[in-house]
Amino acid sequence: MLKNNLIVKSNQVIEASYTLTTIEQRLILSAIAQVPKGEEISDDVLYPLTTKNLVKLGGDEKASHKEFKNAVNRLYERSIVLRDGDESDSFRWIQEKVFNGSKVAFIRFSKPILPFLSNLKSEFTKYLESDIVGMSSPYSIRFYELIMQYRSIGKREISLEDLRWMFQLQNKYPVWADLKKRVIDQATKEINEHSPYNLTIEPKRTGRKITSIVLKFQDKKVLKTPRESSNNPLFDTQRNRDFSSPDIQTFSDALKQSKTSDLGHRASKITGLIMSNGLADRFKQSDESIIGMMKRIKEEITTDTTADQWENKLKEFGVVF
Repeated sequence: MLKNNLIVKSNQVIEASYTLTTIEQRLILSAIAQVPKGEEISDDVLYPLTTKNLVKLGGDEKASHKEFKNAVNRLYERSIVLRDGDESDSFRWIQEKVFNGSKVAFIRFSKPILPFLSNLKSEFTKYLESDIVGMSSPYSIRFYELIMQYRSIGKREISLEDLRWMFQLQNKYPVWADLKKRVIDQATKEINEHSPYNLTIEPKRTGRKITSIVLKFQDKKVLKTPRESSNNPLFDTQRNRDFSSPDIQTFSDALKQSKTSDLGHRASKITGLIMSNGLADRFKQSDESIIGMMKRIKEEITTDTTADQWENKLKEFGVVF
């Protein structure tokens, strides 16, 4: 039975520029999933990887041990580029690889990437290993992580320029039809088939030119009618009669947690729109850094009222929500 390990990745890493094959992504995700909840990834630890790890994430059971070893070797050479405004920083994913025979390898993450992989106090995207089982395209996993950042909103827009930068496709698939067929359509198909979400991706034009894509997605459970869910407590008369005070308190706590999560996503969207629309200088205070500004704004957004105020500010600058 598949163990639903939680994968936690920094949103800055998810929106970073890098190229990894599907098997290389599974190696990274498998190592991340081993970190206990509440702990941070350490560069003092060698994280074990096996072919079984890859199968658990949807890899081919018939894949050769040579393919596994080659993937680890390639991962050792891979770099990732993170950007902050006009500044960018490039470093390797891992700093060390150790093989124990042909079936087991150990990897040590590079020190610069540690703060971005598992610091749970920041804004992160969480999903389960089981969500991506069956996805064979590396773009499917990337797109899935991108929509998980906005899971409470159900919609996000990404410019083609940003998409090409994130996926390192600047010189690949220059024609929209090829990009759609090779990257977008394949990812949409796999996400709809294998994940808990339904996704549609539509092009958006500026004049006659396609300049961005709009991702719309919804949890498949939400799409079900009440009659389709036999375990729906709202339609179970006996269960409603037996709904105790602890149940109500738990439900209340869950609603509060959901509300906090929604505000977090709204705050992330607001700061993201500030950056993508070139408005950082208008909202920075004195010598405040961009990261400092984003952190301050997120800390300010603690209620729907403050979120509405920030959205209204951005609308004054022509930002469309």
